[in-house]
Amino acid sequence: MMPLFNTPYPLWSLFLLCVGIVLLASAQQETCSFQTGDTFDEAGCSADVSEQELPLQEGFQEIERQLAATKDALSKLSVLIDRQEEKVKQLREKFDGGVVENQKVESPKATPEKTPEPGQNALQQYGATYGKTVARYREAFYDHFTMLAAMKADADVTCIHTMHNSVDGLSRYVVLGDAMGSLSFFSMKGDLVTEHSTGLASAVTAMTSYFIDRNHTALLTGHADGSLRKHIILDKVTRDYPGASLDPVIEEITYLLQLLPRSGGDDSESSQLDIAPSAITNLQSSRADGKRLVFLTDAEGFVSVMWDNGTVKASEKLDHPVQSLRADRSHVVALHENGLFVLSSLTGHSLRRLECAGLNDSTIQSAAFDQKLPTRAYAATKGGDLLTLLIEKNFMSCKVRHRHPIRLPPGPVNVGALKGYIVLSSNLGVAVYNTTLSSRTGPREAILEPHSNIAAGFGQEVQSVSIPHVQTGGENLLVLSLDGGLVGMFESHLPHYKPAEFNTKLWTQPIFIGAMILVGFWQFMKHRTPPTPPISSYNRQYGRERHDGRY
Repeated sequence: MMPLFNTPYPLWSLFLLCVGIVLLASAQQETCSFQTGDTFDEAGCSADVSEQELPLQEGFQEIERQLAATKDALSKLSVLIDRQEEKVKQLREKFDGGVVENQKVESPKATPEKTPEPGQNALQQYGATYGKTVARYREAFYDHFTMLAAMKADADVTCIHTMHNSVDGLSRYVVLGDAMGSLSFFSMKGDLVTEHSTGLASAVTAMTSYFIDRNHTALLTGHADGSLRKHIILDKVTRDYPGASLDPVIEEITYLLQLLPRSGGDDSESSQLDIAPSAITNLQSSRADGKRLVFLTDAEGFVSVMWDNGTVKASEKLDHPVQSLRADRSHVVALHENGLFVLSSLTGHSLRRLECAGLNDSTIQSAAFDQKLPTRAYAATKGGDLLTLLIEKNFMSCKVRHRHPIRLPPGPVNVGALKGYIVLSSNLGVAVYNTTLSSRTGPREAILEPHSNIAAGFGQEVQSVSIPHVQTGGENLLVLSLDGGLVGMFESHLPHYKPAEFNTKLWTQPIFIGAMILVGFWQFMKHRTPPTPPISSYNRQYGRERHDGRY
């Protein structure tokens, strides 16, 4: 028998291969026995191995899906990049072919220096051009005005009046007078409070109102036929629930009497004036000597001052119709086409006609007084200028302070005054001017807007207005009338000048209060102690004589 180690190489290799197979089989059997028990179960072992491989297979599948999605996204991105490259290529070809193709770039040639001729600067010598503004941003109407409501009357609106100014810069009512002689009362919310007929078929051309007591208001209406009527309004303010906003309610409107142009004093019987009736253009009221005075003007140029019962104190005939009227406790100032006149409110007889210096034959077609300064007015002329008028020296002189062209088309223009601003309404548009710095530079245009843009804000189409009525109430209320009885009501948010705030914290400091108490106590003790008599009077009182014989 041949020794094992002396066997040839193939037999030795075969022997080692068999030993390895046996060891591998025994290890597999032990592993399956540990998992399934003492008995070797080939089927159970195969099942356990397949269960262990299942999570790995699911992970591999998820990775394959993510790789596929990434591949799709990369392919789409590649398509987009190709498209962008194609567009860039087209733009480059278009630019190269249409702008700079076949063009040669030449170096600039040196220009010999030239000496400017006398009276000619260097820019003019070389023919340089100046730049100019092509367009700039302009603030729109609705940037500073909020539409409160849009109303519509049954007929064309011929007069607008605001009643009872409130603390928020608005009014309690807006009254619309139409061509049929009817009145429509609207609240600030745009609600129709009530309607009232004046009893006349003549158009309402002027209105004014004043308080009688807390809940009663007198409303005077002037008409196109020269009639003047007085109505009593009973109204109150209610709340729908606690904490709700106040809602005005008009309970009753009563026609009281018709005020006709009359003459006579306070105690004499009134009689008819021997003048033809004409349309009443302006109405104002004021209080003097505990009584209510009414001031009115008509289209013929008559100015009348009467008590609220119809008794006329005075009536004067002017050469021109009055465009604007302002009355207070002492004076009545009226602007007409070529100047103004001043009438005493108390006597009604001292009429002074004043010529405005600097008017230069301009004709005033509409005017309005400043809300805060009674001696300043703004007027629009028929030539298309805006004038600032100043009344000086206790209503004894008048002059034109500023004159600016109006950028509105020729035609009728009405003027209204807000706090720090004036509003001009024409047939085609509205212009707003800032008057805060008018004492130095004059009114400055802030807004210029056509009626079509304003009407589009509440869904209407309006191109032009035949009679551009404008009315203001309080400090921030603006009412504009358009054709067809359409009226827009707006609240102004234009900025106002505010004075510098005063530091009130200093007056509440304890050290300042203590110092004031000490100063007051010192002043009290100073006046309480009797003054010491001078030496000379003391010697004279007790008879002491100096050595030179004088006291």
